[in-house]
Amino acid sequence: MNSDLEPVEGIGLEGEGQMRWAPIVGPATTSFVRRSVEGGFSETAAASVVGEAREILGNCVDPHLSAQQSALLAVGRVQSGKTLSFTTVTTLARDNGFGVVILLTGTTGNLKAQSEDRLRRDLQLGVLKAHATWTHMSNPSIANKLAVDQAVAAWRAFKNGQKPKKQPTLVITVLKHHQRLSALAEVMSQVALVDIPVLVIDDEADQATLNTKAASNLKKG
Repeated sequence: MNSDLEPVEGIGLEGEGQMRWAPIVGPATTSFVRRSVEGGFSETAAASVVGEAREILGNCVDPHLSAQQSALLAVGRVQSGKTLSFTTVTTLARDNGFGVVILLTGTTGNLKAQSEDRLRRDLQLGVLKAHATWTHMSNPSIANKLAVDQAVAAWRAFKNGQKPKKQPTLVITVLKHHQRLSALAEVMSQVALVDIPVLVIDDEADQATLNTKAASNLKKG
């Protein structure tokens, strides 16, 4: 897989073809794309997906800069391969320094199960060797705080040069329900994340999406 892929047309992004920064295509993305091609996905289509995913992530915050936040809406056609798209964005996030990826999987248990099953298959979450790349948690609550702390601390140790080997990226899948989101917010609010880049992906942004202006509204009173 060519690591110098450029963004391609196909998704609705403001300023299409432009990126705030240029994500690299690293081992996690290359491995995922290789498995997809071996499974019958064409190399041309794979290159297109990677180009679009780079454009999406490249319009999010640069994980190498100081703490900041932004929101981005990517618009695609119905059944346009959005699961493949956000999985590729997830692998790119790992390759480019995001320590945590939170996936809001939908408003029903069935949608969540479908997205989780696809994610497990695509990222090989049930395969032993994948444990060096990903740590997966589903609907975490305050009872999982220690495990979240440990995953974040390991990533921080690698980021600060205290661990020579790249640590697993924490992938959290959560049902988009107020109780589940409140439980996630509770545990994440008690974990030190100030220096850990976090990517939040809303799989069903057209269904009861989060208020991306909440933080700025709070500051403005």
